[in-house]
Amino acid sequence: MKNQKTTLMAIALMAVLATLASAGIGSDVIAPMKKAADDIAEALKTVAVPLGALVITIAGFKWVGSADDAGARKQAKDMIINALVGIMICYIAPDLVSLMTG
Repeated sequence: MKNQKTTLMAIALMAVLATLASAGIGSDVIAPMKKAADDIAEALKTVAVPLGALVITIAGFKWVGSADDAGARKQAKDMIINALVGIMICYIAPDLVSLMTG
């Protein structure tokens, strides 16, 4: 419940900031915040892509070594899918935020 409230408050704050930015109000406050968010997104991409590649490699070895164990094979497939989705989210999320904020 606490996480949902925090998430809703963050979304409301982003909506208020986006509204102010579109109206041209508080641009001296919003511009540095946007720069900081862009820097954080770039840092996450820099870390997420090699980490995702490492997870995919480990899952590949797990898949190859699973032999007849269907559970291990499924777990390896899930690891690969989750790593790919995570990498895609890291690249798509900043564009979605930019689209929403105008």
